[in-house]
Amino acid sequence: MRSTSFATHICYIVALFFLTCTGLAQAKPRIAVFPFDDRTTSNKDMNIGTKVADLLIAKLTTNGAFAVYDRQYVDRLLAEKDRKYDPNYDSAVAAKSGLMGTVDMVVSGQIDAFNANATQVVSGKFVTKRVETDGAVVLKVTARLISVERGSIIMAPSANAEQKGVLAKADTVAPLITKHLPGSKDGLDINQQHATNNTDQALRKLVDEAADEVTKQLATQVAQAAATVQVITTPPPPPAPKPESHPSLAGARADFVGISDGLAYIDKGSAAGVKVGQKIAVRRSVNTGLKNSGGEAILRHKAVCTLLVSVVEEGSAAGKCVPEPTAHGQDGVPHPGDEIIIEPK
Repeated sequence: MRSTSFATHICYIVALFFLTCTGLAQAKPRIAVFPFDDRTTSNKDMNIGTKVADLLIAKLTTNGAFAVYDRQYVDRLLAEKDRKYDPNYDSAVAAKSGLMGTVDMVVSGQIDAFNANATQVVSGKFVTKRVETDGAVVLKVTARLISVERGSIIMAPSANAEQKGVLAKADTVAPLITKHLPGSKDGLDINQQHATNNTDQALRKLVDEAADEVTKQLATQVAQAAATVQVITTPPPPPAPKPESHPSLAGARADFVGISDGLAYIDKGSAAGVKVGQKIAVRRSVNTGLKNSGGEAILRHKAVCTLLVSVVEEGSAAGKCVPEPTAHGQDGVPHPGDEIIIEPK
């Protein structure tokens, strides 16, 4: 009987060793994306640096290989450590940034060139003329993927995009003819007035398309480079065994994938029964340092926060995470490896 029990313990230890190694190898790299520094002098009102960072966050989150954090999350972490975000973050300040142990890599960058212009081409004769407004957008960016632990630049990818298109078309009639027409103003017919009002909106759409293109290029390069970096994150202790009657077993388990625009994202959505307005408990397993008679670690589950779901897609959901009053010693923010169980609403 003793030999059987001993053999059982040996098998358990070996299995735990392989599970631990698998967890280490599969740990998701944690990436924080900072707003890109806009060094251009034109079109400041379009906030192109923030737009590029937001789109890059969305694409890296969709990739699924990373736990992605945005500026709001980084600000909160640094505030807890009495530090502030440095808009000129680079590899030289990585070790002193306060992010050590919280994220593995940081993506920052700059807008090297950005122009969004509209020009008019007039054709036709004296009485009737056609005015065509053409738009052209040029966007060039450079990013830096920085290892927080090493304080070194892993890579500095660049991307560029050019978008052109017709923003508006309108036919004009000479002022002497149109001044008596209802709805005309300053020699322009109604169609031209409407087209002029839509030019700015059409130009901004070209800007969005250019930003989408450069962030696609950056996301691909960042993902390829990050995949070559070995990141070892100690996995949380396995959850303690629960009795079969525990109500949480009726729910589906979800993984925390990152934070964007202040919302915490999980990888389960409407397909798993998640609904807007649902409250999902997030808790963390903490090793007490004690062991049971079988030599197994005794774990304690601590409440982290309650996820108030406000956005639901088929395969994902997101919402604000409200810290629990009982979250002693916790930061009130979900981390990779936290236990998230979706109970039927």
